[in-house]
Amino acid sequence: MSKSSCCNGTEIASYCELDCDLVFPGIDLNWHDTTTPGNNIKAGLSGSIKKKSTFAKKKAFAIFVKGLRTTEHSSQTVHSNMSRWKCCDQDFMNLTDVHKHVAAQHSSDVSQLTGCILEELALSGSTTLPRTGLKDNTGAIENVSWNNCPVSDWLPDANHLSHDDLTSQQMIGYSSYSPALISGRVHPCSYTLKINFLKMESTWGREEGLIFLPHNIVAFRSYSTYSFHLPVLLFYCYCDVKDPQWICNWQMVMGELLHLTGKVRIATEGINGTVGGSMLSTSLYIRTMLSHPIFKDVMYPDDFKTSEGGAHCFPDLRVGVFQEIVPMGIAPHKVSYKETAPHLSPEKFHEKVYKYLSEVDKADHNTILLDCRNFYESKIGRFQNCLAPDIRKFSYFPKYIDQNLELFKDKTVLMYCTGGIRCERGSAYLRSKSICKEVYQLKGGIHKYLEQFPDGFFRGKLFVFDERYTISSNDDVISNCRYCDIAWDEYKLCSTPRCCQLLLACTTCQSKGLTACCTTCQKKNLNIQHDSIQHDFKEECECTGKRPKIPIEKVCVESSA
Repeated sequence: MSKSSCCNGTEIASYCELDCDLVFPGIDLNWHDTTTPGNNIKAGLSGSIKKKSTFAKKKAFAIFVKGLRTTEHSSQTVHSNMSRWKCCDQDFMNLTDVHKHVAAQHSSDVSQLTGCILEELALSGSTTLPRTGLKDNTGAIENVSWNNCPVSDWLPDANHLSHDDLTSQQMIGYSSYSPALISGRVHPCSYTLKINFLKMESTWGREEGLIFLPHNIVAFRSYSTYSFHLPVLLFYCYCDVKDPQWICNWQMVMGELLHLTGKVRIATEGINGTVGGSMLSTSLYIRTMLSHPIFKDVMYPDDFKTSEGGAHCFPDLRVGVFQEIVPMGIAPHKVSYKETAPHLSPEKFHEKVYKYLSEVDKADHNTILLDCRNFYESKIGRFQNCLAPDIRKFSYFPKYIDQNLELFKDKTVLMYCTGGIRCERGSAYLRSKSICKEVYQLKGGIHKYLEQFPDGFFRGKLFVFDERYTISSNDDVISNCRYCDIAWDEYKLCSTPRCCQLLLACTTCQSKGLTACCTTCQKKNLNIQHDSIQHDFKEECECTGKRPKIPIEKVCVESSA
């Protein structure tokens, strides 16, 4: 994947192939309308940006065409991608016809989108970060270590932005864009966006220098206020961090500057975070992260997974230095992320799961689909026929492997988790046992898989560690109310003080006062109501006491519906 443009202006985004069609048989992309917005913007750009103009036209054309595409992924077959395109109340069954239609009827629209891309390139190249330690006019830092600079030198320039700019859920935009879908991809997150196709003042979801807009944004013909849901970012990066405390201070100051909330863990092995905020603040956060010397060569825009949320999903911003960026309970120098298993793209993982499910009933099948998450996560959403360990914490995962080694002997293991981070060192630990035939992990986790296969082999809801508890891509409910057993998958915290267990209780049962995770906690609640002295109760209750800390699995994994 290509690297994003850096905030210090030392690099302009280089491009690699997106999931777009860039072959235009018989189509002339060299429009001659000298008054188009794209040409007007191009005239004011630097020479290096002008060289990108032809490619920007092709990208804009591809994005426009892709926005017209209506493709349904079937969970039953891997290659059932029958594509068609719909535009101007017409259906097109092949790519050549839709290309001809767009070239003939929508050249001005594509030119406007080209202008957005060109201006975004100019914006990327003009951003100056950091502001100290620069030599000549290249923006390069010579002989200056980033951690010898104050953290303020690595912050985004927000002097021209007000508090409202960084936190607003409503922004105003204008465009004479004709009615057509303009997204280059279907994005799971919608958000507030200031749109002006003649001047893109702020963008979100920029990937490889391009602007990706929500798939349901259509024509905007006058000044109006558009409100969309705001993003939560989920990201991690395993890399060597020589000064984690400096990174911690930088993250805290930057988060406060951009009015972000969330949780960020830093260690010598990397960074792990989830933050929420406005469209503008999260966009600036991503750009600043990708500009830092530690992350600019190892992180890409696609590493920031997004979902609907915002700053309200977290009570505050918490940043800290830890031994591990995800607590597995083993020191990083003993099990290193550098020994991780090979990554599979969502497409490749989907193919392997399809093959696994087609063979799972055979007596000699040798594949295990392993869920690396905790039991309360897999309880409400999981891949079909997976092995989901009944463990409460990821720190129990190594002991789970140790006590079930025979289960994995000579097996091909397909591992997955929420965003991919637990599989990194989890797979490294499993590989260190030298017992499996092969070990693979899902790149980007369930989060990325659902972006491409919302109706795929993952059913139910995806658990997230914030006040939303879950996000969903399908309507399946695979769990039940603890008390009445009806289908239910909305978590609540146990109502007993100091109990941190999550409870699945339907609204009817809650209205009856059944708000505790088990009978022990229910009795504690009754005692509290009749006792004026508040007691502190230990977290342990029936939910933890009756569950084996490390479950022992049957060697033969049985198939289930």
